[in-house]
Amino acid sequence: MDKSKCDNRCESDSVAYVMIRKREGCIGMEVATGKTDNESRVKGRIGNDLAEHTIVVKHSDGLYRHWRCQKPGTWNMGFDIITWPGSLCYTGDMGDYLFQRTPDMVSFMRGSCMSYSYAAEKCVAHDGRLKEFREELFEVALLDRLKESEDNGGTFRVMRGERCVDESVADAIDDIRRAYSEYNTQNDAMKAMYESGLWDGADLPSCEDYTFHFLWCLHAIKWFTQQLSEQAE
Repeated sequence: MDKSKCDNRCESDSVAYVMIRKREGCIGMEVATGKTDNESRVKGRIGNDLAEHTIVVKHSDGLYRHWRCQKPGTWNMGFDIITWPGSLCYTGDMGDYLFQRTPDMVSFMRGSCMSYSYAAEKCVAHDGRLKEFREELFEVALLDRLKESEDNGGTFRVMRGERCVDESVADAIDDIRRAYSEYNTQNDAMKAMYESGLWDGADLPSCEDYTFHFLWCLHAIKWFTQQLSEQAE
């Protein structure tokens, strides 16, 4: 790869970046280091988004509680937190998510909402905006598979009919990209990856990450629990 063409490398103390060639140029992307582009976007704006939000108690009876969190006069990015024993429902402008784990879910989410994968495990229902296909993760998966093949001379063994043959990993990846570029849907990407023979069903990468909306809601829950703690002091 001609690194001179990739001069917009992003710099961060906590996020590693790689540059890869894609179609006619290069794209920058974050690799698996615990941070995602969606997370960076959320962290960069959540303070401003919630700066004028207030919390109004709509109901309070033991663990049966309802709070409304919004900027006065608008429901833009407003949300309700509703709890009952074992459950916390977040519902609002940015999404709808139901979490279940312990009797007092406010206390649970106070300590767990910033562990995205753990919080996702406890999300038993949502509006469809939990995870999404990310093209950059798709490209990272292809790049990783190509790099892994270097130890085998850039080839892999695959069954074609009744014969086991050696084929070029680079050619297979080109075929995957070509198939994906025709329709640009997640199903096309995953189907092309599976049919290439480069992965079996067990190790096929998902190429998914948490959505902006899900991460935003988790950070809003964190803000909410912090506000409650401050009010209790």
